[in-house]
Amino acid sequence: MLKLAKAKEIQNTLPSSKPKIKRVKKEYSKRNLLIYEKQLAEEGKLSLRDRFYYGRELYYHGEFARAVDIFEDYLKEEAAWKNDRIEAAKFLGKAYRRLGKREEALFSFAKSFAFDLPRAEVCCEMALVFEEKEDLKSAVYWYQQALMTGENLKTGTFFAAEMHIILPK
Repeated sequence: MLKLAKAKEIQNTLPSSKPKIKRVKKEYSKRNLLIYEKQLAEEGKLSLRDRFYYGRELYYHGEFARAVDIFEDYLKEEAAWKNDRIEAAKFLGKAYRRLGKREEALFSFAKSFAFDLPRAEVCCEMALVFEEKEDLKSAVYWYQQALMTGENLKTGTFFAAEMHIILPK
């Protein structure tokens, strides 16, 4: 009996085989957004790279319609860095999704495929749209694609490892 109690005690101290995921909502400072808006007011324009980051700041602060405008224009710039264009397409799709425009979101995510092979993050975003549309067959397909993309950390891009192993929420 003592051995059984000791075994249960040890078992309770071992990590669970199921991963525990704690989601924390990040609060974003308005500092960068205000810097970009001040620069726009004073100079009337932003550099190409700053436009990309300004669009992200707008997205992070819930200014989805304004972010859409910035990212749509940014994606027309052939001089933009490939990885930033992929990220811009992803953020454009996310902004459309937050505005309830699912079809535009899917087309925006698909724009990233013009610049490189599909990224797991984009595949997961597409899957989420299909989940919202209750098209589970398509959602599963895109989650499977995310799992098969593999990691390529040499691209110099932003990388969300969790998109390669778990389903995001």
